Amino acid sequence: MTDKAKERQELLNKIAVAVTDRIAQAKSDGNNPYTEDTVRNLISEEMQRREDLNKAKNEETLDQRAKRLTEGFDGLEDGADKGFEANNKVGFDHLKTNQSISPFSYRGKMRMTERELKQFCSPAEIGRIKEAQQMNNALYIMGMYFAKRYDMPYAEAVQRTKTFNQYRERVRQDKDFAKAINTTTTAQGLELVPVELAGNIRERQELDLIVSNRFEEIPMPTNPYKMPVDTGDADAFIVNQTTVDNPTDADKVDASTPPTGDFTFNAKGIGTRVMISYEATEDTILDNLGYMTKKMSKGLGIGQEQAVINGDLTATHQDSDTHAGSAKLPAKAWYGLRYYGRNNAGGTVDFANGDPTKQLLGQIMLKVGKYASMVNDLFWLVGSNSYTKMRIAEIGVFTVDQFGPGAVVHTGQLPHWAGIDIITGRTVRENLNVNGVYDGTTTDRSNILLVNQEGFLMGNRRQILLETDRDIQAQQVILVASMRKHFKSPWDPTNALYPFVGMGRNVRTI
Repeated sequence: MTDKAKERQELLNKIAVAVTDRIAQAKSDGNNPYTEDTVRNLISEEMQRREDLNKAKNEETLDQRAKRLTEGFDGLEDGADKGFEANNKVGFDHLKTNQSISPFSYRGKMRMTERELKQFCSPAEIGRIKEAQQMNNALYIMGMYFAKRYDMPYAEAVQRTKTFNQYRERVRQDKDFAKAINTTTTAQGLELVPVELAGNIRERQELDLIVSNRFEEIPMPTNPYKMPVDTGDADAFIVNQTTVDNPTDADKVDASTPPTGDFTFNAKGIGTRVMISYEATEDTILDNLGYMTKKMSKGLGIGQEQAVINGDLTATHQDSDTHAGSAKLPAKAWYGLRYYGRNNAGGTVDFANGDPTKQLLGQIMLKVGKYASMVNDLFWLVGSNSYTKMRIAEIGVFTVDQFGPGAVVHTGQLPHWAGIDIITGRTVRENLNVNGVYDGTTTDRSNILLVNQEGFLMGNRRQILLETDRDIQAQQVILVASMRKHFKSPWDPTNALYPFVGMGRNVRTI
C-alpha cells in the first residue's frame, strides 16, 4: 500500500469511528436511520469520489503546465492579470539558508567575486565562471520579471526562457564547471536555476564602497544580534622566580581578567528599484542587463556610503536638508563618521576657511591621540576639492626622498600623507558651513576626517536580495534590490577614551 493510500485509509477509519459513535448515540435515542455497514459504505464511496475528482484536477493542471512549457511566453498577454494580487512578492531570502555552500560547488562559484575566485581557480576557469555569472544574473532577473508578469512559479519562468537552455548547455560543456553541479537534479536542470545574483554584482557594488570596505564585516545570524567584545587588554605583571615547592600567593603570577562587554547590531535595510515595462521581452532584458545591474549596484553602494559618512540618528539631523527630507534617507540609518568627528571629545580643528597644511593635518592627528600611532589602521577621508588642494599644496610630499617612488612628481597621484591612505569619498559633502554641517546659508566649506578603521564594524545581516512587484496602473514590473547592514562601533567614539575620528572643519572648497 502506498503512503497516499495509507493516509487515505487512516482518514477513512477516523471518520468511520466518529460516525459509529454518533450512530451509537442515535440508537440510544431511537433515531438511527442507517446500519453501521451502510454508513461505512457511504463514507467509502464519498472518499473515492473525492479522490477521483482530485486526480482529474491534478492531471488537468499538469497538462496545462506542459502546454505552457512547450509554447514559451508567446500569447500569454491575454489574461495575464487574472487572479493577480498586487502586493504579492516573488523573492528569496536565500542568504539566510545558503551560508554553508562550498566554494567548490556550482552555487559557491556563482557567489564569488573575481578576487575570491583567484584563490581557487585558474585564469581560464575564472573567465568561464564570469561568463556564467553574467548569464546567471540575466536568468535571475528574467525569472523574477516573468514570474511576476505572468503570475507563475519562479523556477518555471526561468526554465521556459531560451537563455536558460543556452546556459544549461554552456555549463554542461565545461568539464570543470560540470563537476561542481549537483548530479541528483541534472535531468531537470533545477541546479542551474539561479537562487541569487552572482558574485560579480557584489564586485561591481564594492567599486562604490570605497569607505565601507575599510571596515571589518561581521555576519549577523539574527537581527538584532548581540556581539561580545573585549573592552580592554589583560594586564601583565613581573614574575618572581619560585624557589620553594609550595609557593605562596606572593610568588605566583598575579591574576588578570580582561574586561569584556557586548553591543548590539540592529540591521537597517537599504534598497533601490528598477522599473521594467510590460512590453519588455527576453531579448530586451538581455540587452539592458548591464545597465540595470549597474544602476542597482551603484544605487546600493552610494546609499551605504551616504549612511557610513553622513549618518546621524539624533532627533534633529546634523544637516538641515536631510532633516527636512524623507525618513527613508540612508543618512538616517545610523551614526556616521562625520557625526563622530564633530563630537570628538577633544574637539575639532578649525581650518579658518583655509586650505590643508602640514600643521593643520598634524593637529587632526593629535585629536585621534594614541589611535593615530598605527598608520595602517588609518585613512584620511576628504572631498574631491580637498584632495586636489592636498595634491598641489606644499605639505611635504613632493620629493622622492620624503615620499618614495609614489611621490606626486613621479605618478601625479597622492595615495598617502604621513604614511596614511587618502580616500576621496563621493558622498563627502563640500557644501557645509564653518561647523561642518549643512544649513543652507554657508555652503562653501568641507571637512577632512582622519579615521581609525579598527574602531568600527559593519554588521551584515543579508547581501543583495532581489524582489519583484507589479504596478498595474503604470503597466510595469518593479525590481527592488536591497540589503541589510548596520555600521557601528563597539565602543563610544564620542568618549575621550576612544577618539577614533579626528575632524578638520571649515575647510575652503573654492
